Amino acid sequence: MRKKLFLGSIALLSFAIAILVFEVSCSKNAIAQTNSMQLNKIVYLSKHGTGTEIWIANYDGSNKTRVNYSLPTGLIVDYVYGAKMSPDGKKLFFSASIDGFGETADGIYSCNVDGSNVTKIITAINSTDSLHIGGAY
Repeated sequence: MRKKLFLGSIALLSFAIAILVFEVSCSKNAIAQTNSMQLNKIVYLSKHGTGTEIWIANYDGSNKTRVNYSLPTGLIVDYVYGAKMSPDGKKLFFSASIDGFGETADGIYSCNVDGSNVTKIITAINSTDSLHIGGAY
């Protein structure tokens, strides 16, 4: 009888510990989700002549701001593939090519949202590659 009582107590204690571990892991997820920022921003491209401009605006279209970036000579932001903003709202990511349509890829670039610090982060394997930005998470 004592053995069954002892084993039952061990089982209940194990179950209580498992529930406690589950509660702690769920609360960490909830904290992580509430700390993520909602920036309420859109990033869009505007094509003018032979160039492409990157713009940022609020969800309602207000506060439009052109990003003043500078790419190496002969490269254009790929108009077809767009630009993405990092989750913290500090960086932009975009692909660049010779023609601006992704048919002659050069690479994927990043810059600060003000256009400074343009950096090639991925180089195309060859100039016939198409590089698409899927997202920035």
